[in-house]
Amino acid sequence: MRVLAILALLGLPGCGSEKEDSQADTGDTVPVDADGDGYAQADDCDDGDPAQHPGADEYCNAEDDDCDGAVDEEAQDASSWYADADGDGWGDGAELAAACEQPTGYVETEGDCDDSDPGMNPAAEERCGDLTDDDCDGVVDEGCFITGDVSLADAGARLLGPDGGDGAGMDLDGIGDVNGDGFADLLVGAPGMSDEEGYGIGGAYIVHGPVSGDLDLSFSNVRLLGEGHGGRAGTSVASAGDTDGDGYDDILVGAPEYCWCLDCPDCDEYGIAYLLLASVSS
Repeated sequence: MRVLAILALLGLPGCGSEKEDSQADTGDTVPVDADGDGYAQADDCDDGDPAQHPGADEYCNAEDDDCDGAVDEEAQDASSWYADADGDGWGDGAELAAACEQPTGYVETEGDCDDSDPGMNPAAEERCGDLTDDDCDGVVDEGCFITGDVSLADAGARLLGPDGGDGAGMDLDGIGDVNGDGFADLLVGAPGMSDEEGYGIGGAYIVHGPVSGDLDLSFSNVRLLGEGHGGRAGTSVASAGDTDGDGYDDILVGAPEYCWCLDCPDCDEYGIAYLLLASVSS
């Protein structure tokens, strides 16, 4: 007893204190990372799978790979789907969605050139005379040839002379795109056309394309009026091409009986031809 009391007074450790110190808690805790992916169990949504952790790439596997609470969102291997508004099985290439599963209203095949018309898609047959690219190959009405006996009553368009004696159709021509709208235009000669006073001056009609059905030429886009009585302008008409290089096709109208030389003998045999330059619009 006296020895222990002396040791206590000297501040020296007594029996059993070394064992107690070896078991002392230092307060340091090592985080658990069971799958070794560098993320502690507290932050890892699946600490048994090293492929699942915050920041991981998402894949189409019905798993939350990046631990953000959403499954398969913005997956690296998501498929491309295209909107199919008209339900014809072909999608609009401009309306794209990436998803692991097919979204409602989307298909996996693109190429529809008009997603509002189920009759227009790459698998459709081209329909002659409808002025549309039914099979979406970039060509309108290709393969539509006229063969055999065809009644003109079945023509896709009829251009009707408005007045008796007009002679509309005496001559005509496709004159290119004279108004620059992307469609070819037509020139119809009418050498018997009369002016408001009833004098036969001749002339021609310009009809801007596209054209379908019956068209009364009195409602044509442009009327070209002969300048002299009896000239029979419009007896011949033609496209002249782009003669002045302005980007628009020009046109020719002949008036073989027009008298431009009043002092000349046989005046009505001189005739004249008119070249109209640049854009001609309504």
